[in-house]
Amino acid sequence: RPLAEEGLAMSRALGEAVPEVWACFALADISGAEGDLDQMEAWFDRALALARALGAHRWVQLFLTNLGRVTAHRGDHERAIVLIEESLQSARTNHDPQLVRHAAGNLASVLWAQGQPRRAAALRREELGLSQPGDVVWLLVECAEWGLAARLAEPAARLLGASAALRARLDAPLPRGARSLEEQWVAASRAALGEPAFEAACAAGAELSLQA
Repeated sequence: RPLAEEGLAMSRALGEAVPEVWACFALADISGAEGDLDQMEAWFDRALALARALGAHRWVQLFLTNLGRVTAHRGDHERAIVLIEESLQSARTNHDPQLVRHAAGNLASVLWAQGQPRRAAALRREELGLSQPGDVVWLLVECAEWGLAARLAEPAARLLGASAALRARLDAPLPRGARSLEEQWVAASRAALGEPAFEAACAAGAELSLQA
């Protein structure tokens, strides 16, 4: 934080807007790591305003999605959807698959939480289609969680098996803090199906191709 604040002060003193944007972005991430969502939102708001003033469209798209994710965590799902939809439409217009994937995935999560599973599923499919194999590892686990929430334990177990097999083939680690969540969903799926059915579903998932 002291380094980011020093960078912000220097950028402002020199009138350099580009490094000021990055200092705001860094301070937003730092605030998030500290659990201060109010400050995280404020710094992303500032970064977004600067990016708009610079006409830096790719940054605008990125910050819209990040800001939407924060506002969703704070419970303002309506604003989150508006922000991320703007980012997604802009990324599609500019044919930027990386930012389309970023926005689609975040919007899918917000819509799922808001009880819109069909729209969420369509966006998750879009995200999966634009993802590298290493990213698919965790996305499959998240899809398994959705399956469990919808009481579809057998396909959820297949996805968990597919994720574990793909992770082993790619030597791809899960995101930070994700292992405990995966363990919870594995336990929930095993409890719902029983051990033999769970193991059979996982084995079937492990045999699936990446496309399947």
